[in-house]
Amino acid sequence: MPDNKTTTSFQDLKTIDPLRDDHVEYLSEELKVTKEEILKTINEVGEKREDIENAIRSRQ
Repeated sequence: MPDNKTTTSFQDLKTIDPLRDDHVEYLSEELKVTKEEILKTINEVGEKREDIENAIRSRQ
């Protein structure tokens, strides 16, 4: 029987939902920063992944 489950590929996420801990945790591991840093950045620049990544990289 084929498995009909859909799995989210976090690498393909364009927006990070701050209410979804799995999104925040994935991005914090990917960028090697704390989850709190991700949430703070979302508050500053919005939920677009590209904007979050650029903001965090510019601080490092």
